[in-house]
Formats: sequence, C-alpha cells, structure tokens
Amino acid sequence: MCITIAATAFASPHHGHGGVRGSDRMFSDLVAEELESFADDAAGASLADLTVADLTELLGVLSVREQEAAYVRSLRVRSFIAPGFGQFRGGDPLAGSLFLLGDIGLTVGTLWGAYALLPETVQLRKDGSTGLDYWNDSRSDIESAWGDLSFADLAPSLGVVLGGSVLDLVLRSWSASHARELALRNIETDAVVFEPQPFMFVGDRMGLGMRMRY
Repeated sequence: MCITIAATAFASPHHGHGGVRGSDRMFSDLVAEELESFADDAAGASLADLTVADLTELLGVLSVREQEAAYVRSLRVRSFIAPGFGQFRGGDPLAGSLFLLGDIGLTVGTLWGAYALLPETVQLRKDGSTGLDYWNDSRSDIESAWGDLSFADLAPSLGVVLGGSVLDLVLRSWSASHARELALRNIETDAVVFEPQPFMFVGDRMGLGMRMRY
C-alpha cells in the first residue's frame, strides 16, 4: 500500500517543479506510466520486500526519461537563443546552416534597412552629402545633428527595427520548434540513446545523471 501511494505521488503532474509544460508533458506522462507500472507490480508489498536492485532499476528507467526530456529542452533552448545551434547539436547541419544564415540575413537586413531610412543628416558623410563624419566631427556637432531630429524623422527606421524584431522572434520560435521535433525524432529512432544513470552526486546532493551516446 505504501509503495502504491508513493508511486502515485511521484506520478502526479504537480510533483517536483510544479508540473511539466510544452514538450516535456510527453515525458511526464511516460514517467507516470513507469511509476504506475511499478506500483502495480509492487501492489501489496511493503518497503521491506523491495530489493536495492528493484529500486535501482526503477531509478535507472526514470533517469532515462529525465535525460530525454533534458535533451529535448536543450536543443529547443539552444535554437531559440541562436537559431541553428540546436540543429547542429541534433545532427542536422543542413537545417542548422539554413536557420543560422536566415538569422544572420535578417539581422543584417534589419540594420541596413534601419540605417538607409535615417535622415541624410545623421548618415555617414559621403562626397557632396550633408551627413556626419563620426570619426572626425566634434561630439557637439554629432549631438546637435541627432537632437534636431523629430520622432517623425526616426519613425521609418524604428518601424524597420520593430518589424525585424518581430520576424526575428518568429524565426527563433520556428527554429526552436524544429529542433524540438528533431530531438524527439532522434529519440524515437534511437539516433540518440541514453544509458540509465540512477545516481549521480553533485556537490552534496544526489540526483539523476546523464550519459548519452549517438
């Protein structure tokens, strides 16, 4: 009875860090299934009837599920922070290159567009233009040129920056979603296999370890 209660408590979606969100929910369900199966097998047994091997085996299975969830999170976060990096890590260099080049192109395009729409008076001085020589002009001249601009003068450039930021967020979200699917596919096809690591000591705490092979 006590085994069943313990397993049910650990299987609850509110256990630990307050539940699992997004792609981690699948792994939460898998962990719950493992614990429920263990509880069924141990029905009517007391803690004294369980061997160290039984508990070690259960912890090993749970450690694999935790490692899988951490792997998916890692690729997803990497690709959101730096589009393409999760794909490189997940073994898809073509997709990684496309996302990386897309991010670079979007950044360069946004900066160039924002600069091109600035009033000529604050752009880099060219032959015959009224722009600024930021290397040789005095600080007061530079501040005066920018200070004479109104919000309407800057609105086109700001609009490009805002639009570029929105597109950048879309690209990062797309890259993160793609990396998540890649990670799940790697797990399902055994392209990435995690080994049971029931115990690992970090400092003075004991937790679940991670060991991965391709």
